Parts: sequence; structure tokens; C-alpha cells
Amino acid sequence: LSCDPEIEPDVLTMIAASACLSISNLPFQGPMGAVRVGMLNNEYIVLPTKAQCEEGSLDLVVAVTDKSVLMVESGATGLNEDQMIGAIEFGHNFIKEIVETDVLLSITAFSVETEVRLRPPFLEQYRASSARATTCSVDANRVG
Repeated sequence: LSCDPEIEPDVLTMIAASACLSISNLPFQGPMGAVRVGMLNNEYIVLPTKAQCEEGSLDLVVAVTDKSVLMVESGATGLNEDQMIGAIEFGHNFIKEIVETDVLLSITAFSVETEVRLRPPFLEQYRASSARATTCSVDANRVG
């Protein structure tokens, strides 16, 4: 696996991790996709280079499943709310193709039946951490 050194590899690693988990029989609530969106001269750019991120007014990473937004991380200068929402929607259009490809990959991989069993201590740890992850709350008073 390789990527262009001018493009941050974080998005690629998220996509690769999702693909690996999707073709395994491990418990996974995916697939998911991610993309980096930049803005230069008031135009959105998918997978901008490091130089474009530094020169532009936006460096946003968005990750989603087919059902929900998982993460939005952004650094922006002088953008309004509509531009930020537009960037998320712009990125989401690319992510749809990534998730569809992940689904096709997992369908192909699951043409051979295999089974993975978690040992009881690991199964309980998985259930506990999964429950915590799905019931976390956001503290509106939190700063930083």
C-alpha cells in the first residue's frame, strides 16, 4: 500500500482499516469511508495536497458510514456555516463511492464461509467498550 507523499495518509489509513475489518468476521459496525476536503479560491478540493491545505482556507476530514457521520475534524479560516456544511456534503458524495466499494469487497470476501469466535474475556470487553462507545454524551460546557 502506498500513497502520494504530498497527500496526508490519515484518510487512506481509515479507509484501509475499514476494508480490513469489513472482510474479516470480527464484529464491526461498518463499513465507513473518509475524505479530506480543502478549499482554495472558494472551490472545494477533494484530497488536497499539503501545500493546498496550507494555502487554502479549509482543511477538513469527514468520516461517515452509510447511516451516520462518525467524525468531522476541521481547521478553517474565515468560512461561514454554509461553506462548512457544503464542504461536508461535498466530501460525503465521494465517501458514498468508497463505502459502496467496501460493501462489494466484503460481499466478495464472504463468498467463503469462515467463523471467528471471541474468547469470553475478550467478548465481554468488546461488549462493554461497544456499549460505552454508543452511549457517550457530549458536554456542552466543555472547553478545548
